[in-house]
Amino acid sequence: MVSVSVYPSGSRRLEFMADDQLTKDLRGRLADFLWAVWQIRIDDPHKTSKPFLCLNPNHRDKHPSMYYYKSKKTDFPRVKCHVCGFNKGIFDLADWKFGCGGDFNKQKAEVMRVLGMAGDPSQTYTPQGKVATGTETTPPEGLGIDTTALPKPKKKRVVEGKDFTKDYEVWHNAVGESTYFWDRGLNKETIAWFKLGYIHNKDPHKCMAVIPCTPHYYVSRYIDPLDKRYKNLYKVETALFNEVELDQTREPVFVVEGAIDAMSVWQLGFRCLATNSTGGFRNFIDALEERMPELPHLIIIPDNDERKDPDTPTGSEIAIKSLSEELTALNIAFTIAKIPMPYKDTNQMLKCDSEVFLGHLKRIYDSALETPPDTHPLEEENMAKNTPTSKTDTDQVANQETTEQEKVRELEEKIKSFGFDSCFQAFAKHNQTDYFFPTGLGELDDKDHLDGGLYEGLTILGAQNTIGKSSLALQIASNVVLSGDMVIYFSTEQSPRELVTKLISMHTEMTFRQVRDIVSPAPRGGITKEMEERFGQFMLLADRFSERLFFVYGRDYRTVSAIRETTQNIVNLVGMDKPPLIIVDYLQMLQPPPDMVRATEKQITDYNVLELKDISSHFGTAVLGISSLNRSSYGYDMSDSAFKESGAIEYGCDCLMGLQFSILEKMDEEEDDGNQGKKLTTKQYEDEKKKPIRHLQVKIMKQRNGICGVRAYLNFETAYSRFIPTTRSDQKKDMNKKESELFG
Repeated sequence: MVSVSVYPSGSRRLEFMADDQLTKDLRGRLADFLWAVWQIRIDDPHKTSKPFLCLNPNHRDKHPSMYYYKSKKTDFPRVKCHVCGFNKGIFDLADWKFGCGGDFNKQKAEVMRVLGMAGDPSQTYTPQGKVATGTETTPPEGLGIDTTALPKPKKKRVVEGKDFTKDYEVWHNAVGESTYFWDRGLNKETIAWFKLGYIHNKDPHKCMAVIPCTPHYYVSRYIDPLDKRYKNLYKVETALFNEVELDQTREPVFVVEGAIDAMSVWQLGFRCLATNSTGGFRNFIDALEERMPELPHLIIIPDNDERKDPDTPTGSEIAIKSLSEELTALNIAFTIAKIPMPYKDTNQMLKCDSEVFLGHLKRIYDSALETPPDTHPLEEENMAKNTPTSKTDTDQVANQETTEQEKVRELEEKIKSFGFDSCFQAFAKHNQTDYFFPTGLGELDDKDHLDGGLYEGLTILGAQNTIGKSSLALQIASNVVLSGDMVIYFSTEQSPRELVTKLISMHTEMTFRQVRDIVSPAPRGGITKEMEERFGQFMLLADRFSERLFFVYGRDYRTVSAIRETTQNIVNLVGMDKPPLIIVDYLQMLQPPPDMVRATEKQITDYNVLELKDISSHFGTAVLGISSLNRSSYGYDMSDSAFKESGAIEYGCDCLMGLQFSILEKMDEEEDDGNQGKKLTTKQYEDEKKKPIRHLQVKIMKQRNGICGVRAYLNFETAYSRFIPTTRSDQKKDMNKKESELFG
């Protein structure tokens, strides 16, 4: 038997080796080879190593991403980069490093040289170390290669492991336990078709979403936004998602990275599969080779990975580059397309703008249909323009010049956008839709205060604990809805049941207990006819609230990313001419993103404030965020220094307001040491809280386009969680009655 190496132009090596003892010995000494050539130490050659820097020179690996491992198929060691997909054994590495041109004997010779071994690499060795006789080394006449050495037909890939078919049914029956898939933009038909479901594992906060791929393999992940790890309960081989799409050749097939991304494309009527990570490209190539030459046209859409270094390609770009080389070598028709920025992937674009996404997919699809099957079309914008194939130096220079020209054009467009004409057009367009939301709280909306209400931008309302800031936010939400606009209220503390109770009490003048009793089958107190009439009047408003008021509550929605996604989902679902008012209650309860889990509270708050401001700009609406104060400011007349622990609150918001007892204004007028006004003692504070009607004020400490330092006066009826607009003079009359009790 002889060794034959077949090298299509630009392709990966298809190697068929004689199964002799020398070859086996050499293939098993990859650890020694890595140390001798690159000084990479493998502590245990029988186990998977710690990661080290990728050997691929086209991959500028700043963080170790390559591993030494033993192949389960061959039981011989290999190295693989999980970012760029660079995967080679010892002879592959020798050919690549020393330029053996695909000659297997030369590869063996180089390995033996590096390892300091004597002998003839062209000979075939038995297990006893003797040279075998009778081996045919001359190819049969007319064929060019020894037909006995040709590979047998490749067996169908089989993903072995437990059969999860029955488990999929159980997990799919629990699909109503979470809104995770719905929040990702997937409809009920998609969820049912792919048998999506959930595994609870007894802990509701560790609920895992399950995406079946094959009877033996599924993708799962924790749905808690603070734990984004993908995890399978059983150790199984990786498989493609929706691989069945390759079994037809009539229509182009989209190829994406993640399973949810694939379902996002499939949901809009296109065929799509997922590789389940860039590392899954190897499985993808194997699946294509099994079906050659009958294959559909492939449309590959990579993720828009964040680029940390403008001169360094992303992991996705590196992987796509390698995939393009292999598809070209195999003569498979493909197109590499992009989704527009700022969308990260197809699922994000589906959630944010499904109609635009559908149009984008149609254009890509139609272009693929018009392309002859023996070509490899690349969109002008796609990354494959950087893919090296067997091009001449002249072609490479031309490509570089084209790239430079594109960079110049992009720079010119950016500079043009800074010009006055562009800015004026943006100004005119914006003012055609300059929405604002009246608070409905008397003089707070007048021209000397908010000049109409809450405008696009981030407004922060701060207050000491338990003074009534959440009730004020709820009443603003109620007033906005009754004026005809929509509100999305994100609550981190109060459940929808508590918020609805407050809302009913506010509109009916019934206490919380009375509200609960009137809807309870076993009321603890008496229900009067007057209570029934008041509740009936509220129910007349219920339809208006049901159409325009959304209460969002739960652990899954305590991140700014979840706020953004949920808002987009509601906007897409409801459809509206005017964006909704977004209320976040409250800032300090929002969780950090996964990469900030070790950040300080100040850093987390700063991040969340800036992201909320970005959400306001994205939707063109007002965002009202509720905030607590730093404890050192408790008891003093409020100033912007009360938010000093978060610089982003003080400097990043567009409007800064504080809710406080009106008595503090009078005490501030009596300056103490010429610095800060007199402090309200703990007893005085508690006495003010116990009053059935609290005298409060909203102090505006910052607004970009209005007067600062002005105050609007409100009386808070604690029994009904209701604010009544009033005036300073009216409040003073009431406060003067208790002045002697406060100051002696």
